[in-house]
Amino acid sequence: MTDQIPPESFLSPANRCAMELMNNVLYIRKEIPNVTLPPGIGNALNEACDELITAKFDIVSDLHDLDEQLAASSVNLAQSPTVKRILARLDEAAILLHPLVVALGEAAASDERYHLAYLLVAESAVNLLNTHAAIPRPDTGPSND
Repeated sequence: MTDQIPPESFLSPANRCAMELMNNVLYIRKEIPNVTLPPGIGNALNEACDELITAKFDIVSDLHDLDEQLAASSVNLAQSPTVKRILARLDEAAILLHPLVVALGEAAASDERYHLAYLLVAESAVNLLNTHAAIPRPDTGPSND
């Protein structure tokens, strides 16, 4: 992808993803009393939700800073440390639920009582991944792989 992504083409999808973090945390927390969780998963799920909320606030703060930087000068998104920080935080958040989805999937496969908990967390993880995938990425040059 080109490094000349229009700023609004980055800001809007990144903001939508941050909002999706919060919306899914609120949904999970609202629905937790209605599902049966396997032993040990409740604490891990609450910790993941706390991390997602923290990520949402960090990302929104960085998006606000980036918006101010863009208003003050012409920022190259590909070289912006703020953009790199936003993308890194979104990447971390996007995969945060993965271990819980795997654990709940395994639990649901062996005990039907955990099926709704699996669906709840898996659906939220997919919602996050979908909005995450919609964020354009500035080309920051060759990787060091």
